[in-house]
Amino acid sequence: MQHKDTFMRRTLLIVTFLVQSLVMAQQAHADDMEKVMQLWCTQVGTWTGMIDITAKDGKTTQQELVTTHDCTEAASFHIVRERFGSGTSTVKVTFIDKAAQNFHTSYFVKGTDAPYSFSFVSVEATDDKHWKTIIASTPGSEKYEGRPAILRYIRIRNGDSIESWKDVQFPDGTSGFEPRSKIVQTLKR
Repeated sequence: MQHKDTFMRRTLLIVTFLVQSLVMAQQAHADDMEKVMQLWCTQVGTWTGMIDITAKDGKTTQQELVTTHDCTEAASFHIVRERFGSGTSTVKVTFIDKAAQNFHTSYFVKGTDAPYSFSFVSVEATDDKHWKTIIASTPGSEKYEGRPAILRYIRIRNGDSIESWKDVQFPDGTSGFEPRSKIVQTLKR
């Protein structure tokens, strides 16, 4: 009987430890996601530069891009307005979906809303003007160029300049991530 009580206590301790570890990991994940939103909100203002867009055939086109970033209080929503050359304008609104534990972006272009969901990958920051964030779509949630794909977005801020790019990985392909767009911008003063 004493052996059974010892076994039950040890099992209870192990289960308690595992639950506490899971809760701590979820809190760390939530903190990292909030840190990403806070860093993105340091971009408030207008940024100008160029975007390179790589087609699936490998050909790259370049276009002027003006981006205006704004945020709501407490970095709850990151709002981005983009104007590509003298043509297309888009609006993106990103927030943390706490229930799903991911980022949700509503992407408005040409009168339509295209919702996206992204997972946290990593965040590194020295300060508000020197940082790197990476997010990615969850496997199986996106199609790109008509194929299932994982989209990865990397953004690096170095003072008053931002470099960001979108990579794509096709699970049915043999290669790793392939570049699809690269943006280099500076803060307009």
